[in-house]
Amino acid sequence: MILPNKSAIKVFKIADNIREQVKILAIRHVITPNGTLEFPIVTISVGVASVIPDMDVSPNALIDAAVKALNESKKFQDDYTLISSSLRYGF
Repeated sequence: MILPNKSAIKVFKIADNIREQVKILAIRHVITPNGTLEFPIVTISVGVASVIPDMDVSPNALIDAAVKALNESKKFQDDYTLISSSLRYGF
């Protein structure tokens, strides 16, 4: 999602609310006969990055920061929201 005119803390709150709402839906995972799942319902992890646009920060830098935050949130814990450590305007 791209949310213009929002600080990292506002985007974090929106993203975390979406994450919680997905969990509340309680969509069941399809479990294969030879596998088990740690979470029996669908959950999401979210990475947040926020920046004031300028010529020194490329759009790819923002995307890379969001992807890195997403990957870190997956490593830290499933069903988690994490703000980028490098692009976190307003946090």
